[in-house]
Amino acid sequence: MATIFTQMVVFCEGILIFHNQQVQVEMPDNDADVSTIPGGMLGVSPGPDQTIVTLTNALPQAGSDFNFQEAKRNRTPVAVKVIQVGSSESMKGKFLVREYSAGGGAGDPVIGTLKLTSVGSPAPIFE
Repeated sequence: MATIFTQMVVFCEGILIFHNQQVQVEMPDNDADVSTIPGGMLGVSPGPDQTIVTLTNALPQAGSDFNFQEAKRNRTPVAVKVIQVGSSESMKGKFLVREYSAGGGAGDPVIGTLKLTSVGSPAPIFE
């Protein structure tokens, strides 16, 4: 079971991503409701499971060693590992870069948002 309140460390292609103001991990509901007029709500039809990792105000440890823009443009799967520091649980898998935005200030380039969506099955979970 994943720990709710803990620091998370994220690696993309083996590069430590740090200076995260926020790391959000979610598994959206991709199931479809199944209902009929005479039977009412009968349950759900399973949809594909996905894990979405969103990093806000992130910066690779070694600067911009990994080209997230190229990975997004080419739709190249990225190896991602997320570690929960408090529990030592981790998840890893292949993810697509779905959103990328960047900015910067005096000597402080920052990736504003990096949103990664898992590909393949099963969807990665904390173990």
